[in-house]
Amino acid sequence: MSVVGYLNLLHQCSKEINWQSEHEWLILIYKRFIPDGSEDEITDVNSLFAKLEEKSLLGIDRLDILKDLLLGIRKWDLLRMVDEFEVKRKDYKQFLEKISRALDESNELQRLILICKRQNLIAHEREEHIANVNALFTKLEEQNNLGIGNLSILRTLATEVGKPDLCRLVDDFEEKRKQEDDAERKRKEWEDYKLRARAQATSVLVGGMTIGERLIGVVTPHCTFRNVTGGAVAVTTWMVLRRSPSMEAFVNAFKEAVLPFGNYLRAISEGSIRFTLQAENNFALDALWQSYQDETLLKNLQEFLVTEEIEQLAGGEVTLTVYIDEDEYRNAMWDLMISGTEGSYTFNSRAIMHDSLCEMN
Repeated sequence: MSVVGYLNLLHQCSKEINWQSEHEWLILIYKRFIPDGSEDEITDVNSLFAKLEEKSLLGIDRLDILKDLLLGIRKWDLLRMVDEFEVKRKDYKQFLEKISRALDESNELQRLILICKRQNLIAHEREEHIANVNALFTKLEEQNNLGIGNLSILRTLATEVGKPDLCRLVDDFEEKRKQEDDAERKRKEWEDYKLRARAQATSVLVGGMTIGERLIGVVTPHCTFRNVTGGAVAVTTWMVLRRSPSMEAFVNAFKEAVLPFGNYLRAISEGSIRFTLQAENNFALDALWQSYQDETLLKNLQEFLVTEEIEQLAGGEVTLTVYIDEDEYRNAMWDLMISGTEGSYTFNSRAIMHDSLCEMN
C-alpha cells in the first residue's frame, strides 16, 4: 500500500478512537514507549501518532504498536483494517523487490535516476542518497510518485532498459490488484445493502387496526423449510427479503401473491420464518383461515418463498410446511367481532414498533 493509504489508515483510526474515553490507555502507551516525553504534548489521537512517528515507532512498515493499541481498546474493525493493509503492503513490497533486483542487474542506476529526474519525480538534491534501485523506489514513494495504485514509472523504467518481462510483471500485478479491489468493493456494497435492508425491515409494521396500542385480527403463520429427507433447512429472513429491491416492494408482492383480499403483512421475523398477518375484518380473517385449511396459503407461500438460492442451499428440492395456531385464529376473530360491534378500533393508525421486528443475518 502507498503512503496515502497509510495516511488514510491513521485517519480512520483517529476518527474512530474516542479520545475522551480511551485517553488513559493511549497515554499509557505513550509513556511506555516514550518515557522521557511530556504528557502535555499528547492532546488527541493524532498528536500521539505524530509523536510515535517522530520516534520511528510508527510508520508505513511499522504498525505493530498500532495493532497493540487497537487490541487494548478492542477495536476489532480497525484491527482488521490494519491487518489487511499489512497483507497488501507485504505483497506490494515483494513485487517491488522483484522489480528492483531485475533493474539492479542491468547496472543502469544512473540512467534510471536520470529518467526520474527528467519527469520531475525526484528532487535533484536527493540524488546523492540513492545507492541502488530499492533506494530510488523509496524516494519515489516518499514523493508519492510510486505506490500500489501508481505503477506507471515502473513500466517506463522497464521499457527504457529493455525489460519487457518486467512490463508484463507490472501488468499482472495491476490486474491482480484490480480484481482484489473489485472484490472488496462488492463486499462493502453488499454490507451496505444489508444495512439498508435491515433499516428498511424495521419499517414493515407501519400501520394497522388497533385497540389502544394492540394490533387486532392478527395471526402468525410459522413457515419451515425442509429438504427431500425431511431435514430442516436454515432459511433466514435476509434470504427471503433480498429478492426484492425494497421492503415496500416485498410487502406489496407478498400481498398480491400470497394473501386473500383484505389481509396484510405486518411483520416478518426469525424462528423458522414467521409472518405477522393482519385481517381488516372477520370476513378477511375467515378467508385467510380457509386458505390455510385448504392449503392454498401453503401453495402460495411455496411458490413465493422457495427460490433457486434456497434450493441450492438445501442441495435439491425444498418443501414448505405452514402452521397457524387455531387458538390464535379464534382470539383474532373474537377481537374483530368485539371491535366491530363496539367501534373501538382504528385502522391505519401508527402501530407499535418492535426492536426485533426483523433480524436479518
